Amino acid sequence: DYDIQQYLVTESNPHVNLDYTEVFRTLKDEYNIILIGISKLEQDGSRRLLKNPASAVTVAAGDYLIMIMSGENEAPITELFGVEEGFISGR
Repeated sequence: DYDIQQYLVTESNPHVNLDYTEVFRTLKDEYNIILIGISKLEQDGSRRLLKNPASAVTVAAGDYLIMIMSGENEAPITELFGVEEGFISGR
């Protein structure tokens, strides 16, 4: 079963400072996960949703990556990202 999930990118996330396209390829090749968007944290604390953005977008701590994935990928991605799936209040 496939579902849309979102994961917070923390400072320790291996995808910090990589471009969106590189992260898309890594998640697809290594986990068969489709990255469909990113929720960027703005300077004023608001969020901006980018659906399948250009590669010029850089993944930063505080962003959320939005992906389509199967249930079998939840444990490895939770371990990789170091956070549970979903929105974390105040982040």
